[in-house]
Amino acid sequence: MRIPMKPDPRNTSVWRHAQKKVLASLPLSDASDLSKWAIRSHQEVIKGAAMDSRGIDAGVLTAAVRDGKTVARMTCPVDCTEKNKDYGRGWGLCTLVYDTGSANFRDYNRIAFECYPDLPGFRVVTLCIYLYNEGEIAEPNDMSREGLHFVCLENHKRNTVYWEIPELARDKVYGIGLQYRMQGAEPGAAREISYDFTNLRMEKVDADTAKGWLPKDHEIIFSHAGYMPDMAKTAIARGVKSADFQIIRADDGLVCYAGTVKTPTRYTGAYPRFDLSHSTEEGRFFLKAGADITRTFSISRKVWKSSVEKTFNFFFAERCGYLVPGIHDICHADFQCRHGDVTKVINGG
Repeated sequence: MRIPMKPDPRNTSVWRHAQKKVLASLPLSDASDLSKWAIRSHQEVIKGAAMDSRGIDAGVLTAAVRDGKTVARMTCPVDCTEKNKDYGRGWGLCTLVYDTGSANFRDYNRIAFECYPDLPGFRVVTLCIYLYNEGEIAEPNDMSREGLHFVCLENHKRNTVYWEIPELARDKVYGIGLQYRMQGAEPGAAREISYDFTNLRMEKVDADTAKGWLPKDHEIIFSHAGYMPDMAKTAIARGVKSADFQIIRADDGLVCYAGTVKTPTRYTGAYPRFDLSHSTEEGRFFLKAGADITRTFSISRKVWKSSVEKTFNFFFAERCGYLVPGIHDICHADFQCRHGDVTKVINGG
């Protein structure tokens, strides 16, 4: 493996979330008025939640226009002269906070906004989003990794960012944070970067299941990787009313197997269960139960080949101390370990 795999954008949760119907929307800011926006110390914003040390705060907020739209521009350095001794390789943070007062957002389950990142020389651009809540449950809490969310963005493009939050407490939300973590940059990349934000809003959508394995209503959960021909093959659902199901060949629409839906009861409830084990023909298929239909899946003796390739690709793309095309140059060469008179670079792996 010498070149990272290219993802199919239409086969991602990002694309799927963008297709969702917005059932309700609450505009918060179009950035024409920045009186509720401010660069703040992340540590000082937190109320009642345990946080680890974050080090230096930096950044400047300015009003700007991007492509004819008013934006809140957050500008900051990528590092500084004073190393943060308490937080590994990061120097500090730049945190832009929108003050929501003490809002009850229980009727909404998604944060959305537009963002244009301008990070010259960067090949990977990330942003951390925070939900600040002081109600029954305090958010965020870095120790339990709740109330914060990282997103990857396309550099020098307008990104629409969505963060579904159905599992988070949002009864007394006092702010939304948009944060850049100052972790340096490769040689040749900019030493100062900026993000433009606008159209911050709360939305209500049919949110994904955030915790556990509970299927959504009329959703059939199956193995997206596929199934081996001679092994047990099952799928489960919720709200499916049909007493039988069909396995249909994707290329010609012919039914290759028909079965009966079982509904065993477990401590979490009763869920329709589909046993596909008797379907051993290889190819691409989909499962149909009444009006409920799955995406296509494979039955093949090579069904795990793509999973193996993707796993190797992930480790290759994460490789440290090695030039990964399109992602990073040889990195962390300044990470060293000293023992007595011996000093070694520890960026391999």
